[in-house]
Amino acid sequence: MRVAFLLALTAVLGVAGQAHAAGGRSAECLGTDPKDFSAVYACMSSFRNSNGQNVFLGNIATSDCRTVRIEYKAAVEASLIPGADRAAYLHERKNLSDSLRDGSLIPSCEILARAVREMTGNPPYWGGCTGWDGAAQDTHLKSCLETMKAQRLQGCGDVFAKYERGLRAADPDSKLPSGYARPDCTVAADYLASLAPRMQITSSTAPAQATGGGVRPAWEPCMDYDPADVATHLRRCLGIAEKIPASTFMSLTSCQSVRSAYEAGLTKAYGRLPDGYIVLPCSVADTVVADVKAEKTRIEEEKRLANAEIQRQLALSAATVPAPGRGFFSGERITWTILVLILAGGLFMGWRFIKRRAKTAG
Repeated sequence: MRVAFLLALTAVLGVAGQAHAAGGRSAECLGTDPKDFSAVYACMSSFRNSNGQNVFLGNIATSDCRTVRIEYKAAVEASLIPGADRAAYLHERKNLSDSLRDGSLIPSCEILARAVREMTGNPPYWGGCTGWDGAAQDTHLKSCLETMKAQRLQGCGDVFAKYERGLRAADPDSKLPSGYARPDCTVAADYLASLAPRMQITSSTAPAQATGGGVRPAWEPCMDYDPADVATHLRRCLGIAEKIPASTFMSLTSCQSVRSAYEAGLTKAYGRLPDGYIVLPCSVADTVVADVKAEKTRIEEEKRLANAEIQRQLALSAATVPAPGRGFFSGERITWTILVLILAGGLFMGWRFIKRRAKTAG
C-alpha cells in the first residue's frame, strides 16, 4: 500500500520533481523489486545528477559492494520528490528511510555485481567473491581471486589475505561471511599450482617443484610443522632432505641463517609462524650447517681432483706427441730406402766379382 501511494505521489508531483532534479539528483526507483535484476538495472540507470549524468557510472567500477549499496539507497531516496505539503513529504521520507534501514529494499551483492558488469562492461573486482560457500571453498577461492586479478602471490598468507579482502568487498557490511574459517594451506598451494605457467612461484629457500599437477609452491614442504620432529621437518622445508644444493653453500652458514630461512619458509606456508612454534634450537641448526659445509668441501674436492686429472691428461698428451715429420726422409721410409740401396750395391759388387773370376779362369 505504501509503495502504491508513493507511486501516485510521484505522478502527481512530476512537475515538482523536474524542479527538484534541476537542483540535485533524481532517480526512478520507488517500488523497485530488489530481487528483479531488470528493475534494479533500470533504477541504477535513472540515477542522475543535476547535469544529467549517471551517478553510478562515476565510481562503481572501483567501489566495493557496500559502497554500491549506499549509492543505491541514495537513488531510492532521490526518487521521493518533494511536494507542496512539506510535512507530508517529510513523513513519507521518514517511512522510506525506515524501510531502507533494514536493507530489504536494497539488492543483494550478486545482483549489484551483475548490474555493475552491465553498466561498465567488466565485473567488479569483487564479482567472483559473492555467494561464499564453505563446502566448496577451494573452487570459490579460485573464482574470487580471478576477478581480484591476484598477482605475485607467493605465500599461503598472501593468498588468503587477498581472498579475505575479496570476501569483505563482496559483503554488504564489509565483513567476512558468517562461519568463515581460514582454509588449510593446501588449498592455497593447489591454487598457486593451478596458475602455472601463467604465474611464476618463487621462494628464498628452494625452487618450485614441478609435478603432474602443475608447479607446486616451494613452501609446500614447510607445511605440517611438527615441533616433536623438527630436525626432519627443517630439512624438508629447506629443500635439503635428499640432496644439498650448491645454492645453500652461501646462505646456510650459521645457526641464525638456518633459523631465518626456516622461519621464512614457515611464514610463507602458514601466513605467520605456526601455532606452537618453538624457536629452532642451534643444536639442530648446527647439524645442517655442518652438513652443508661437508657437502661444499666434497664438491670442491671433486672439482680439484677433476681439474688435476684434466691437467695430467694434457701433460700426458703433450709427452706422446711425435716429432714433426720431415717428408720423405723421416721415419721407416728412409730406413728401408737405405737398406735397399746397400743390398743392391752388394749384389752388384758380387756379380762383378764372380764375372771377373770366371774370365780369369777361362
